[in-house]
Amino acid sequence: MNGELRNARYALLNAQGVVVRSGNLTGDEVVIETSELVSGLYLLRLIDETGATKVVTLVKE
Repeated sequence: MNGELRNARYALLNAQGVVVRSGNLTGDEVVIETSELVSGLYLLRLIDETGATKVVTLVKE
């Protein structure tokens, strides 16, 4: 998953592993609306067109 992600998807999961947001990555920048989510730990899973996955830990204050 180096460089540009093409035809990629994302899933934002809460600490219990439940998907709270998901969608497609299009363009150079993607904004994920989180204002309605409670503070805490989240995991952002990125999946490219080959199925390669990367997970990033996020903290919402």
